[in-house]
Amino acid sequence: MGGNAALQNLKGVLNVGGNSATTGPTHLITLFDFEPDKSAAYGSSRAPNSIHDTFIGIDSSNTNTTVGLSLGSYGSISQYIANNGDGTNWLERLTATLKEFKTAAKFDGTVTIVGLAAGCLNISSTDLWVRPERRVGREAGARCLRFRADGSGGGGEWGLLGVASHRGSGGFSGCS
Repeated sequence: MGGNAALQNLKGVLNVGGNSATTGPTHLITLFDFEPDKSAAYGSSRAPNSIHDTFIGIDSSNTNTTVGLSLGSYGSISQYIANNGDGTNWLERLTATLKEFKTAAKFDGTVTIVGLAAGCLNISSTDLWVRPERRVGREAGARCLRFRADGSGGGGEWGLLGVASHRGSGGFSGCS
């Protein structure tokens, strides 16, 4: 393996130190200052931050056990791999209204989709259940569509396997 073993597992060359904001979050490094004139007016003191700044910071109070990292930007936060940051070919982007992926995503645990009524969407490695009706609650008689992968193992098409009826408070057959 390459590299110098004496330099492994050391703190970074730039060490900002502890969080001096004892009552809440703060920006530690401002990457883009939206109001440079305002910042300059503070001289050697730190100016108040702005929601329009782009920053790396801390988003918790001054405790050594629960300090959280914050990354912020007014427009978006994008992630690139093997790209110089061209504004177009990002693989993941967060804006104020959307978290978007242009690459596959893998989840090793349960995924909760907020905003869907319970039982509207259930996904496993082989089945996809969708309750397309916009009814309130889990009333008896509601319909559920079941889709299954074609089993070819090559990322093949999904086909409609059947339609199930809701069993009342117990959920869909095979869909709960």
